[in-house]
Amino acid sequence: MTAEQTPLASPQSPAISRSQLIRTALLSIFINAVCPLVAYNLLTPALPEVEALTIAACIPLVDNLYSLAKNRRLDVFGVFMLLGFLVSIGLVLLGSDKRFILIKRSFLTGVLGLLMLGSLALPRPILFYFAANFTAGNSPQARAEFENKWVIPYFRFVMYLMTIVWGLTLVIEAAVRSILAFTIDSTETFLAISPIVQYGFLGAAIAWTVWYRKYSMRRFRRNQTLEQTA
Repeated sequence: MTAEQTPLASPQSPAISRSQLIRTALLSIFINAVCPLVAYNLLTPALPEVEALTIAACIPLVDNLYSLAKNRRLDVFGVFMLLGFLVSIGLVLLGSDKRFILIKRSFLTGVLGLLMLGSLALPRPILFYFAANFTAGNSPQARAEFENKWVIPYFRFVMYLMTIVWGLTLVIEAAVRSILAFTIDSTETFLAISPIVQYGFLGAAIAWTVWYRKYSMRRFRRNQTLEQTA
């Protein structure tokens, strides 16, 4: 098995190129994250927050309906963004208490982390579908190649481990920021510290993911070489 065929390498087939994968991922992020957030920020001064959030949530909803009609599958990243807006709407409806407003994003990341950890009980964890979405794009052939790698034990181990790491990271990050929201009296101080905590946790998780992906690919190739020479 060559490096291109390892379970952790990006599927490179004639049906889809690396540049196409990048464009697909960037387009998904732009439609499901950038556009809703821009719409929300533009609408907030003129509309109540619930209405602004509802309109912003329609963007990932429409994109997922289009993806479902065209490709017969949902955009997992878009689903998560839609869920995030729905959670935000629910929190706004709970009341306007300052602490709830401050921990709104923490609640969202905490819910996403719990969903990731809960998905460990499913036949395949959520992170598997994230990886399939961003490495196979909309190519049925590339997606089939990626999904077929699930039969490889080491591939499953990597998917489960990454899901655990990301789930715990999001839950702990949410817990830390929630504690800060209820222990720091100054709103200005919290708003200054909160992004540092958030991006610190997320940055560490991303850095670990990049390192571990390279490590796991080297380990897989080494194991394959030992098996072939045994």
